[in-house]
Amino acid sequence: MKYIRSLWRHKLVRTGLILAILAIPVSIAYRSWANSSTTSTIHIATIAPVATTAATKQPLKTAYFTTQVPAAWKIQTNPAPSASRLQVVAFASKDSNAQLAIVSDALPAEGINAVGDYHLRTTDTQNYSPFSDPSLPAGARAFTNNKDSGSLTIFMTNNGRYVSLTVSGESDQAASLEQLKSVLADWVWV
Repeated sequence: MKYIRSLWRHKLVRTGLILAILAIPVSIAYRSWANSSTTSTIHIATIAPVATTAATKQPLKTAYFTTQVPAAWKIQTNPAPSASRLQVVAFASKDSNAQLAIVSDALPAEGINAVGDYHLRTTDTQNYSPFSDPSLPAGARAFTNNKDSGSLTIFMTNNGRYVSLTVSGESDQAASLEQLKSVLADWVWV
């Protein structure tokens, strides 16, 4: 029995030594790799600003409306909590923080005043102010965010539906209004 224990201990020591010896080159190789410097070259393309024209726009078509957004923008339709609700976000190009968020849903029986986002903007006068511009569609109601000069939201209704369009991330209100006017210029209710 002593002989078996002695043999067992001896094999264990031998196995441990072999593992330790094998671990040394692996450890050295890992440290060498981890501490090595890497070189990368980043190429930055210069893009000249382009005016938004029909050629630089892409269609945004839904079951409730169609419009166009700048072609460089990425469009993402988000899953909605109800079958009638539609949520779309269009993100600007890499060199801008601008985005357009569109939410459309069935109009509550109580009308636009019962829409949570609209009600918030009409009652929270510390954070939101009414906004008007002759270029906005008749009957549209617009609000600015008092804490974000580049944010502008417009609400419109049509045949039992409402839509809210929010432009944010622009440098100022004038830039947001231009983006909004560009989208509204091609707006068609379906």
